Amino acid sequence: MYMCMSCAVVLLLGLGLGLGFSYYYCYCIWRYWEDRLGLPLQNAWLCNGNLQDFSLSMFCALVLVNMAVLGGSRRVQAYQSQKVCRFWRQGRCNRQPCPYLHSELPDYNVDKTASKNVSANQHFSRKWVREDDKGRDRRTHINSIRQCSANQIPCDRNPNEALKAPPQKIQDKCCENWMLGKCSYGDNCRYQHQWSIGAGFSEVIELSGHDKDVSAIVLPLASDKLFSGSKDGTLCIWDCNTGKCGNVFKTGAEIGCMISEGPWLFVGCPSVIKAMNSQTGADLILSGTFGQIHSLKVGNDMLFAGTQDGTILAWKYNDSIKSFELAASLRGHNLAVVPLFVGAGKMLYSASMDHTIRVWDLETLQCIEVLTEHTDAVTSVIGFNQCLLSCSLDQTIKVWFRNESSGSLEAIYTHYVDHGLRLLHGVHDGDGRAVLMCSCNDKTMRLYDLPSFEERGRIFSVEEIQAVDILDRSMFFTGDGAGKIRVWKWSSEQKTEL
Repeated sequence: MYMCMSCAVVLLLGLGLGLGFSYYYCYCIWRYWEDRLGLPLQNAWLCNGNLQDFSLSMFCALVLVNMAVLGGSRRVQAYQSQKVCRFWRQGRCNRQPCPYLHSELPDYNVDKTASKNVSANQHFSRKWVREDDKGRDRRTHINSIRQCSANQIPCDRNPNEALKAPPQKIQDKCCENWMLGKCSYGDNCRYQHQWSIGAGFSEVIELSGHDKDVSAIVLPLASDKLFSGSKDGTLCIWDCNTGKCGNVFKTGAEIGCMISEGPWLFVGCPSVIKAMNSQTGADLILSGTFGQIHSLKVGNDMLFAGTQDGTILAWKYNDSIKSFELAASLRGHNLAVVPLFVGAGKMLYSASMDHTIRVWDLETLQCIEVLTEHTDAVTSVIGFNQCLLSCSLDQTIKVWFRNESSGSLEAIYTHYVDHGLRLLHGVHDGDGRAVLMCSCNDKTMRLYDLPSFEERGRIFSVEEIQAVDILDRSMFFTGDGAGKIRVWKWSSEQKTEL
């Protein structure tokens, strides 16, 4: 009898150990195939004792065991020892012990021969690639010109020097939980706990006053007031001396863009442009049925507006009636005109969601050229020396140069980025070097030295940065989709001699 009881106890212990081992092994297999196949892991059954969920999970785990045996269970041990616990990263792992790492991934050897077989197209995002130049005249280089504005940046370096070495990439990432104020790791977090990385600039202050996206920031010349417009329909006026919001105007409609030209402040809203003169006090309304105004630009004594329906409207001020009159409608784009840029030689450049850039003669108001190299919406276009720079949601920045022999613009260089691009802005840093600011749809702004396109810094944001303006070589401003405005200052980099 005692022998039977002993055997029963041994059998029960063996059965318990077997079930426990099977449970643990099935869970490991489950986690392995979860990542391989993208299956959602229901981890509620680990702790709530729900028998139905437990049975369902065990059944699925046994199915995955068979898949693992067929697919090679030898990988499980290596996977388990190398994988970092996803719940630990999120600060909510309750497994004791956990079969996965609660630390950074350990170093391991990588088969370098395999990486050599990867298609070269996958490495384009790491360098400034020269386009195919068969049959093209490349003897003309980008020369330095002595004109400077927010969107025209002189630089004495020859951009061909940038091809000698691929530009460096910054790999750091900002902790999203920290940006939302709920990271529990503190100094032990594997991600950045700061709003920017890189030398030569730092944050001064954050301005909060909008409930929705900041769509425009304008600092008029000789003014101590900063204007910001938002998709919540408000126009805020900030005191540059105190950082306080002095006045808030409700436009009654979503603000799409805003610019300042002389004493005039132009605000673009759906089917309406509001024009306010700070000297005369004039408050004018330019109305129509053209949808949202996405961009405004002044050139050749005319105000140009890029509209939602793809039309570019041109207004001219009539001094006799003290108002603006519609002078022309420029048609050619099939979708919304997002950015406008007035370049040298009395040329207007318009970029559109239809993937094209059109070049217009400001004297005749006729389209003289269409650029079709981009494969997605073109979101920004600016000038650099004698070149044109454009960015797109196709994850590229293109450098255009006018070929002397053909007289047409050609894409001579392409810089690849890992994300879609929303905005370009040119500026000089505290040392007088040309810098390209580039807002991406991964909620970051990349800062590149020109003409090398070497990344020198990065700004992080809770939402996409949609507006930028600069103050000489001392400060610049960014506005994001969360309604926040950040003020940044440039500083000369301190170089230590070894």
